[in-house]
Amino acid sequence: MKVLTLYFSIVFILFFSSCAKKITVNQQQSVDYYRNGKVNYISSNKGLLTLSSENVGENINKAAHFAEINALENILFKGIQGSSQEDPIISDEISAFRENNLALKSLIFENEYKLYLTESLVLETYKGNPMTVVQKVTFDIPALRKYLEKNNIIRKFGL
Repeated sequence: MKVLTLYFSIVFILFFSSCAKKITVNQQQSVDYYRNGKVNYISSNKGLLTLSSENVGENINKAAHFAEINALENILFKGIQGSSQEDPIISDEISAFRENNLALKSLIFENEYKLYLTESLVLETYKGNPMTVVQKVTFDIPALRKYLEKNNIIRKFGL
């Protein structure tokens, strides 16, 4: 009798545990960075270039960080339409990464760019999953060029 009771208890537990749903509370979506080109010229003054940049992230801090990187990459590799920096600083992105991978990764993805970022303010946020941020950023272009020249990523002007 004890064996039969034990057997039915095990069957009962297995049956109901297999019917249970897995419930995930507060599931977060991980968002990776990508360059989206949503960068607009605001102003320039004495070598400082101010832009608005839009990007997404899993929270406001990540979205703002991705917007800063997006603006930098557009300055470096695409240029900013309507600004004094219409042409990209680095004309060939692929060969630049091939020849100077460590310096460019350090600048862009390891926050070294913040040395040349003089202002970064959130202009707008759009809540959702992922969150979207429009960030106002200002870069010191002459200082950024000096970094790129020092690391042999670009040549000095006129050489």
